[in-house]
Amino acid sequence: MSVFRIPTGIIEDIHSMIINFYWGQRGTKRRAHWVRREEMVCAKEGGMGFWDLNGFNAALLAKQLWRLYQQSSSLVARIMQAKYYKNSSVLEATTGYQPSFLWRSLISAQDLLCEGLRWRVGDG
Repeated sequence: MSVFRIPTGIIEDIHSMIINFYWGQRGTKRRAHWVRREEMVCAKEGGMGFWDLNGFNAALLAKQLWRLYQQSSSLVARIMQAKYYKNSSVLEATTGYQPSFLWRSLISAQDLLCEGLRWRVGDG
């Protein structure tokens, strides 16, 4: 989940399995549904606190992009830079021509990462 974008259909199936575990049938007897499905994946203040797997997947992908940005001298970062963003940083990179599924997955979280970045003045 931290390297590849999980398709929406698979995430919906996982959410359905979680919901069926809590609100599903036991034999022929159905259980009562106490809250709507949308409320189960809300934050704990308004829902039951189950993770939204789409958001979690995007956050993990953004974390990998941040690692590529911060640790630009690592072997993985140098390979990705040589293949996908030769003359720019990972924050300005584009999808490019015939990208791998890994790169398309990482680029899908680029907007999320750029949205959360802040400039901070330090002492260095």
